[in-house]
Amino acid sequence: MTAYHRVKDKKVWWLAVGAVLVVVILIGVGLYYLYKGKTVEPVNEKNLPAPLVREDAISLSLFFASASTDSLVQEDRLIAKKGVLVDQVKEALNELLKGSSTGNAPVLSAKAKVREVFIDAEGVAFVDFSREVAEDFPGGSWTELAAVYAVVNTLAYNFPEIRKVQLLVEGVQIPTLAGHVDIMRPIPPRMGLVQSVKGQATP
Repeated sequence: MTAYHRVKDKKVWWLAVGAVLVVVILIGVGLYYLYKGKTVEPVNEKNLPAPLVREDAISLSLFFASASTDSLVQEDRLIAKKGVLVDQVKEALNELLKGSSTGNAPVLSAKAKVREVFIDAEGVAFVDFSREVAEDFPGGSWTELAAVYAVVNTLAYNFPEIRKVQLLVEGVQIPTLAGHVDIMRPIPPRMGLVQSVKGQATP
């Protein structure tokens, strides 16, 4: 290789190196202006999105009317555990509306819906049913007593935050479901209506 070609190859090499350096500098300048004025927050728990609420299955005790005696019967059922109390209460009420899975008598019309649930600071759960809970009610004094206390006992027994239950229909208070049980005021539970294993009412 002649001296001329050696000099020429060195020039080409330095030109290539220079071109690479120019590209690197241009990229650096571009990134500087792109992120200029922006602050990058450090990663910590406050910056991370809230974790999803786990929904584990839990066992609830529902109360239905006995098919053979004037008493309530306890029936356990698995439901999804939700992070918000009112949603969990709604799940329990919806299961109650589905009726018994072991042959006990239903206490509320399957046509009824839970419209809303609210729990105040005094532990009173306001449960708002659709109009079918009264319009599709079969009647009878024991049937009405069983319906009211199936709801009240189910909520008070499973949720310690609930001490009394105020029943509403379409957002308003009504005197009774079918003319026998006063539901104008918040109602405390009556666990004495629940049948024990031996067939007697619990104390």
